[in-house]
Formats: sequence, C-alpha cells, structure tokens
Amino acid sequence: MAAAGVTGLVIFLNAEETYRVLKVFEITGTAVVSRANTGELDAYAGMNLESGDVISVNEGSTLRISLDGDKYVLLDSGTVIELIAEGTAADSRTSINLKQGTILNEITSALSANSSYEVNTPKATMAVRGTSFTVTVTKLADGGYITDVNTIHSKVSVQLYNEDGTPKGEEVIVKEGYCV
Repeated sequence: MAAAGVTGLVIFLNAEETYRVLKVFEITGTAVVSRANTGELDAYAGMNLESGDVISVNEGSTLRISLDGDKYVLLDSGTVIELIAEGTAADSRTSINLKQGTILNEITSALSANSSYEVNTPKATMAVRGTSFTVTVTKLADGGYITDVNTIHSKVSVQLYNEDGTPKGEEVIVKEGYCV
C-alpha cells in the first residue's frame, strides 16, 4: 500500500513539472484554432492553447499568443502557424511552424540554458535565446517560398534548408536592425 502511494506521488509531481501556460492573449477580428481530436474552434481572448494546435488568422484580423507569460507571438492577418510547446515553463522547447503570413516574436526574458525557441518555415529555421524579431513567409505562384527575417532587438540565428531538409550553407547571425 505504501508503494502505491509513493508511485502516485511521483506521477503527480511529474505531471506538475510539464505544465506550460499557452493562451490567446488578445484578438482583433477572428481566427480559428484547429485541434486534433476536436476540430475547428473559434479563437477568443483567454483561450487555452495546446501543443499541436494550428492557428489561422482571418483577413483583417490579428491574434497575440502568450507562452509562459514571457514569450509573445503576434500573428498578422492571413497568418497560419502550428504551435509546438514541450517541456516545462523553466525548461521549455517551443517551435512555431510558420506556414504563411507574418509573425512578431517577443521573448521578454532570456531563455534558460536548456530551453529553446525556434521559428520554422518551409525553407529556414530561426533560433533565439531572448529577442524580438519578425518572420514573413510568402508562397510564390510556382510553389516556392520567400522567407524574410527582421531582427528588432538582439540577434537571431538563421539556417537555410534544401528541398530534402538538409542544411544549406552556414548558419547566419542576423544582428539587431538588420534583415535577410
């Protein structure tokens, strides 16, 4: 009986460690959250988000997400992302898979040594530790993509990728006030 109580306590503590706060912070206009096993949901301010959610912002609208209270993502009109959030609030791994549109990323506190924050596009990955930057993905008529990165504060690491997913060239650091 005592062993069962200890096992239950360990499971409870491990579940507590993985808790992250992912929310729609504010919304102007309309957006849709597509969630596995649930379908499409209308987004609203204060809505809890889950890892794996796909968020689509309708034309003429904007949506701002809060991640753990110190990372914010502003999605512009016509933007589509997939949100992947793993780990704990203190040891987080966040990936924003930007499918189209423009996002403004604001990381207000430096990430811990074991945390990561990446923006993935069809052709590039941006990795940061604490900064503000925008990323825009534009799909071309021929099926190709253009990715623009503009660093507002601090610096952003950018790695380009070939069609097969292998790195293309060297990683580039985009300093504050520059864009690629």
